[in-house]
Amino acid sequence: EEEFREEWIYPVFVCTDPKSDASDFSAIVIEDSREPYFPFLIVIYFVFLFLSALFTGLNLSLMSLDMEDLRRIREYDENPKTRRYAANIIPIRENGNFMLCTIILGNTICNTIDVLTFDRITHNLDFVEWQRILLVEVVPSLFIIIFSEIIPQVICTKYALPIGSRCRRLMVFFMVLTYPVSYPLSLFLDWVVGKGKPCQI
Repeated sequence: EEEFREEWIYPVFVCTDPKSDASDFSAIVIEDSREPYFPFLIVIYFVFLFLSALFTGLNLSLMSLDMEDLRRIREYDENPKTRRYAANIIPIRENGNFMLCTIILGNTICNTIDVLTFDRITHNLDFVEWQRILLVEVVPSLFIIIFSEIIPQVICTKYALPIGSRCRRLMVFFMVLTYPVSYPLSLFLDWVVGKGKPCQI
């Protein structure tokens, strides 16, 4: 017997006698509990979890040093690679508020999509209401804290300059992608705190 796994449950009514009243109708209920997009939802969840981790790492890598520190490293550091990393970061770091708004916006969007996707993945599981609420609220938060906050910060604290230098083009891509929202916000921050002194999160 074939087992259906679609999420939809819908009735199909078959009339046994066209001239009879409603009491003579027979009902066939087909239960199809499949989730057709389940693998796709899993992929979407982990893609945005990775992007959230990436934004956290970019924030720490690119915003941990101010312009004076980067110029000092570029001019006086003994390690040629470190000088090159600092030189690569300086052009993008000059637009600190624009970059910061991009990172905050991207991180917020990714975390929101992750929570909604996880809710979609788990909404058809056979739990009582309080268990499902606990699953939807606690598990995504733990995933975000561990994989999108703690691990990226541990890694990027140790390798801030190399990661920031290698990911600078990706950062530019995200800045262009979020330009309609993040750039006006950065202009407001430039007016409030000054262009050379970006806020910290």
